[in-house]
Amino acid sequence: RFSAWERAPFSVHGPLVDGRIKPEVMAPGHDVASVAAGASSCGALRWESGTSQAVPLVAGAAALLAEYLRKGYVPSGMPSEDDAWKRRPTASTLRA
Repeated sequence: RFSAWERAPFSVHGPLVDGRIKPEVMAPGHDVASVAAGASSCGALRWESGTSQAVPLVAGAAALLAEYLRKGYVPSGMPSEDDAWKRRPTASTLRA
């Protein structure tokens, strides 16, 4: 098993030809416990690997961050109408 803090050896990484560093975002995607589908496997877990396991984690984190900004939790940690973002945060803002 790989550590959650290390990039899997099969994962692509930069720098790219144009100098950009990739990946911009990383999430655990190797040996992730996932619910097994099917009537006979009710509640059973199986270990899966790949982007199908990592993408939901990143998408959920981005959605939570967007909500945090829209509701004005920054900088106080409490929702504040004065600090709330009036526009939807862009993908580049969330990535930063």
